[in-house]
Amino acid sequence: MGIFRDEDQNPSPEDVADLDAALTGTDVAHEFHLYYGAGHRFQDLVRPESYREEQAKDAWTKIGVFMKDNLG
Repeated sequence: MGIFRDEDQNPSPEDVADLDAALTGTDVAHEFHLYYGAGHRFQDLVRPESYREEQAKDAWTKIGVFMKDNLG
């Protein structure tokens, strides 16, 4: 499970796409999500200047579903 933002450089969106392509077709369960305009630390409740509620809630929901589906 990968949660990324479009402004990341490590890994860059291109790196994420490459990793996704490499994992697709294997038996490795994976799911990547790219958030646009979210900024660094967008899930950090302690930093209101960087926290993005909509994207953070969406990301946590997706993480929970992925974990339930793949880890039981």
